[in-house]
Amino acid sequence: MSDTKPLTIKTNGPGVQVYHVQKTFLAGVSAKLVERCCQPPAKLDVSQDAFRIFLAWLLSRDVDEVESSQKSLAQAWKFGAQYDMPDFQDAVMHKILSYLSAENICPCAVAEAYAVPERGTKLQRAFVAQLAIDMRRGGIYAWNRKLFEDHRFEEVSGFYLDLTEAMREAEYDPDDGGSFIEIQDYIFNARDDTE
Repeated sequence: MSDTKPLTIKTNGPGVQVYHVQKTFLAGVSAKLVERCCQPPAKLDVSQDAFRIFLAWLLSRDVDEVESSQKSLAQAWKFGAQYDMPDFQDAVMHKILSYLSAENICPCAVAEAYAVPERGTKLQRAFVAQLAIDMRRGGIYAWNRKLFEDHRFEEVSGFYLDLTEAMREAEYDPDDGGSFIEIQDYIFNARDDTE
């Protein structure tokens, strides 16, 4: 396929969303993605919101200005992992961390992070580390039993084991004003370095 002819890419979601992207743009960030897009059908297993985040990053190397939710960011991070795009994943992770420090954790985003066969990804560690911190400090950020049950986290492989480990490390001292665990340390210094 010619480098000058745009690739036609379809994404998941309501209605058909078609994007035309220059092959040379994609080749600069992921040979694996180019290879997949050149094979018919060129329909990617990614949500429209996550793909829009990717396109914004592809054009500007920035995801901060893109409207996004925790769930769409989790989907975008997984898309980056699927097609070996660590720079994109890093940009997405920085935005996720800014959301986690300012908002309640979205259960749908956590479920999305665990909807992969791998365990111990940085995405999973980010969510469980912040959730452990929130659970230790209590109040409006802590999830209640009903929320765990409503989102069926008992069926999410490895989630409770990861949360238990993170809670052991997330010692919270309200008198000290914070926790002893720093979320970045937990994400990047865990024993399993799975991307």
